[in-house]
Amino acid sequence: MSTPCPICHHSNRGAATFCAACGTPIILAGRFRVLRKIGQGGMSVVYQVEDVHLPGKTWAAKEMTDVGLTDPVERQRAIALFKQEAQILAQLRHPNIPQVVDSFQQGNRHYIISEYVDGATLQDMFTQRGRPFPEIEVRAWLTQLCDVLSYLHSRQPPIVFRDLKPQNIMVDRAGQVKLIDFGIARFFKPGKTKDTTSLGTPGYAPPEQHGHGQTDVRSDIFALGVTLYQLLTGYDPTTTPYGLPPIRTLAPAVSPAMEHIVQRAIQMRPQDRWQHIGEIQAVLTGKWVVQPQSPGAGISASAATPAAAAQPAPYVGMPANVKRPTTRLIMAAAMLSNRQLAAVLVALVVLVASGVWLLASIIQRDAPLIWNNVPAFVIAGPLAYAALQRRWTALIAHVAITVVGWATWWARSGEAPSSYAAFAMATVLSGGAVELAMSYLPQIKRRGGADPWKYELGWYALSALATGATFYLVFVGLLAALQPGMWVGSALLGALGWFLGDLVQQWLYWRRLGIRRPGRP
Repeated sequence: MSTPCPICHHSNRGAATFCAACGTPIILAGRFRVLRKIGQGGMSVVYQVEDVHLPGKTWAAKEMTDVGLTDPVERQRAIALFKQEAQILAQLRHPNIPQVVDSFQQGNRHYIISEYVDGATLQDMFTQRGRPFPEIEVRAWLTQLCDVLSYLHSRQPPIVFRDLKPQNIMVDRAGQVKLIDFGIARFFKPGKTKDTTSLGTPGYAPPEQHGHGQTDVRSDIFALGVTLYQLLTGYDPTTTPYGLPPIRTLAPAVSPAMEHIVQRAIQMRPQDRWQHIGEIQAVLTGKWVVQPQSPGAGISASAATPAAAAQPAPYVGMPANVKRPTTRLIMAAAMLSNRQLAAVLVALVVLVASGVWLLASIIQRDAPLIWNNVPAFVIAGPLAYAALQRRWTALIAHVAITVVGWATWWARSGEAPSSYAAFAMATVLSGGAVELAMSYLPQIKRRGGADPWKYELGWYALSALATGATFYLVFVGLLAALQPGMWVGSALLGALGWFLGDLVQQWLYWRRLGIRRPGRP
């Protein structure tokens, strides 16, 4: 029985552990079957592997081979660093760090088996995007990065990552950050004046990491600042290490708080930087107040005082040019006091109740006409996807709400479908249509530049229109699918689904970034 190589497809004998043609591993430790290569750099290769003991469960296998190292000292050093990475990762348990489940040696190759992250690095995302990220996205990532760095720096002894950069930060499909490649991380050793070896990426690594002192937690803060700088401006820090232009000259819309976080983090002397991650978290959550000064005077930060707290601000570091309507609505709500917000909610309840009271007779008289021209069930897919931004949510929500909605309508009206099979097929196909449309949403958003909400709104409207047309075409017939009223109603419902779902998504973002109403702790 032969076993094909997952890379070159060469047929190997059944018991082969490595491909005879290209040397790619086929089976690791008798348990992990290699599926594909997902990354490569330096002496390491990363594969996606399947656990043969748990069919369907995949892991990431990082491989380090010493074949190309002829110098015995270099080989020993490379192996020591790889084993150190496995040792460090085995001790860590944090949602922003892929969990290690095994490490071993097979032949002259060494392996670390860890959680498989279904996502992309920030560097790959930036390359594909081709322009800087909006501050709201960067702040969400920064919040998670601060959390994981705080965890590492609070270990005993502290763990210094030493290679923080966009290439080593992954974001999965749910938006969760994962810190990868602990190859040069080290335990901080008090009393040393200099690192044993100089490692790190020029442009991201601070001066002390290149032989000018010992690295400590402030070294990671420098690399974090450079990473933020690149994400916000698009500027490649490796072109002018330690010579970055002022951030506002490249990204004038950056908020005062974010500007201060970055500029202080990338100071040359460790004592001039933030001294620990908690200080950055204090700025993000509003425990430190950041005030812009006159041009050229820089930015000052101080601990919040009762007097400063009396000056209500909706949130720290407000972007200067927010146009997204859902974000603007949340900002407006954040500026209201509890009493004002309660008054707005009461007014909305009264308005809805009045509308239902006035329109009740029309709805009751023309219910079939309204139901056919305003297919309310098509709102479910767009709303669910806009709120959760996860694969399959649009399909699941659409199928669930369509079945419940039509079943309720039939029970209330006493009618019955001409064919349950046609209804089931229409429901599944229209759900597939909205799920397919949502899969193309990232490409649509990229067309919209830094503020793509209008493109999103239009795409959600078109997606709902396609969903409604598909459903009625399969369930009722061509004439029903071509009703102009149904087209308009579906498009409006899709746009409404985007607005309500995005409102939830934006609210969750700002909650994570510390948004709060004035007077609240």
